[in-house]
Amino acid sequence: MTNRNRGLQRSLCSLIWIVVFACASGCAAPSPSSSVQVFTGSTPAASPMPLGPMTTLAPTPNPCDQRVLRSVTFTKKSATTRLRITYKDTAGVVATAGGLVGIAGRIDNVAIAKPTGLRMIFGMVQAGNNFFSYYESFTLVGYADEVTAGSHTLSFIYDNKAGPLGATFMCFVDSDPFLLEILETS
Repeated sequence: MTNRNRGLQRSLCSLIWIVVFACASGCAAPSPSSSVQVFTGSTPAASPMPLGPMTTLAPTPNPCDQRVLRSVTFTKKSATTRLRITYKDTAGVVATAGGLVGIAGRIDNVAIAKPTGLRMIFGMVQAGNNFFSYYESFTLVGYADEVTAGSHTLSFIYDNKAGPLGATFMCFVDSDPFLLEILETS
């Protein structure tokens, strides 16, 4: 039994070294000529969501309509490729009377619609008397077709909120780290 365990341990150690060696030589960051563009960071001066319930909500300074969460400039190398977009961030919204809020991706201020929209809709959760909120991390992954070659701006915005008549919404840009990855594929 002891010899078998030692043999298994040696095999596992060898396997680990193979994985470490292979990753050391093949898991490096993409070269500058790669078709992947990655944007990361955080926005320390952003408008963080309040921690406790609020008694009143005003539409400013944090309106939801068309409020930009993130915006980056990227370069597409070929007109014949498609983009695979991955976006990870945190959404923060408070509202009176509940409702739904969406996040939508845009390229050059036009909604991504081909092959499908790159969007997410989430529902508010009651957090007190006439006070609803949503504060969660999310990840969106989708494709964008028919984007011309050249420099473009990709942005994600809060879009089309819906709630009971008279509901007030406030949207926030959290200081949590975000990730935007744009991969040009055939």
